Amino acid sequence: MIKLNELQKSSKDLCNPLRKSWTLKDVEKLITKTKQSLIRGAGNHGNAFLSFGAAWDFTENFSACTTNQCDGLWPSTNTAELAVNTTTDVIDIDVSGIDVDGISHDSEQHYDLGAGIVSDTAFLLRFKFVLSSFTASTVASQISQLKIGLSSVTTIGETPVEDSIGVIFRWVPSTTLIYGYHADGGTATRISTTVVPSATTYYIEIKRLTATTAEVKLFSDSTFTTQLGSTASMTIPSTIQGLRYLKLYPFVQRSTGVFVATFDDVQLMETVSTPP
Repeated sequence: MIKLNELQKSSKDLCNPLRKSWTLKDVEKLITKTKQSLIRGAGNHGNAFLSFGAAWDFTENFSACTTNQCDGLWPSTNTAELAVNTTTDVIDIDVSGIDVDGISHDSEQHYDLGAGIVSDTAFLLRFKFVLSSFTASTVASQISQLKIGLSSVTTIGETPVEDSIGVIFRWVPSTTLIYGYHADGGTATRISTTVVPSATTYYIEIKRLTATTAEVKLFSDSTFTTQLGSTASMTIPSTIQGLRYLKLYPFVQRSTGVFVATFDDVQLMETVSTPP
């Protein structure tokens, strides 16, 4: 989000012939953020454009959405499994039909933050996740999982070709856990939080601390003070870059592994790893 005084200052700098530090990327980033802030403000998605004082760069509670894809801002590849609920103001995640139709499921829903908006060295993402029900896969070689995080692409599947940092809820017969993960163009590397998923409310925090470090924490309260399990501390490649999509993507193989949940109350700092 660009505050009014920041936009005024940036505009003066752009018009100042003596200033030499502005690059094309700086200008493109300013234009993109301005457009997005206007859209969010006009449509009540995220923080309003004109605001003062410290604030999150991006927020979303889905209260202004009038369609199950939030007026085109949150497109979904399968609204039967991922869709904005305009009555309860959350994203509903429901793959409960897998044990009925007997086929593999993969889908995704995302918000495009824009190219160059999220830093390649620091960000902070928080959200509320309510897990209502789940059943682990009954076949040892098959998995049920849900990834939520920032990604470079909107590709779906168990191991999409992407750069990404986020959290995985993973249900398999042998090991059912919640992990932090990172991917650098392929298979995700998982680090356990030691938390076994249960039907409860989680407040999840995903941080990129530097170009090569990130972490995921789970909390039981909306103030993010009472931590559950352990911190999933990750050493990551600095080549994980371009994380423009805030993405949810379940993947369920042919089995009885199913889950139902909701996603809400999103907060994002795009260039720092500390809250405002």
